[in-house]
Amino acid sequence: MGAAQPWLNAFQKSVVDGDANEIARLFVSDGFWRDYLPFGWTLQTIEGRDAIAEFGVQTGPASGFKNPVFEGQSDETEGFFRFVTSDGPGRGHIRLENG
Repeated sequence: MGAAQPWLNAFQKSVVDGDANEIARLFVSDGFWRDYLPFGWTLQTIEGRDAIAEFGVQTGPASGFKNPVFEGQSDETEGFFRFVTSDGPGRGHIRLENG
């Protein structure tokens, strides 16, 4: 299995658990998370590890985010994925830096 699916699995666990340290560990210090509804019900970009961790803790547990499935090849580090939230199915895009 490539880098994307294990990252998505770790992301799911960290946001559902509301684990700020684990959420932060998954992002580079100047990384960003673009949320188009499934977590914050707004269109927003969260920048920086600390802000991302705070956002994930505030919105992740209530989102019901689960079952992320990477749609690309197993060795790819960028592509689309499907997921489910308590409000229904969704689709996202992931781009990992340095795997």
